[in-house]
Amino acid sequence: SSSLCFKAMSEGRALIWRRTVDRVSSESMQRLEIKTGMYAPMIWQDRALGALCVDNATRDCLFTDDELQFLVAVASYAAMAVANYRLSEAP
Repeated sequence: SSSLCFKAMSEGRALIWRRTVDRVSSESMQRLEIKTGMYAPMIWQDRALGALCVDNATRDCLFTDDELQFLVAVASYAAMAVANYRLSEAP
């Protein structure tokens, strides 16, 4: 869901979404029958460069805080890699 990605980016924090708790879902989430998801912003120097999303259509149980913290760590590394790439491509 792009709206949940934008929420994570604008708030600067990771979140866990579950269809049965958070009734908000996009057309694609409904079509793909996504049941739960995690969203983590890719933050570099206090700026959100994007967001990582992991979703699951077969797992009805909520993602754990440990899984969310792992996604946050991966998002931090990804943000560093994107920033480094942008610097290397700058004129």
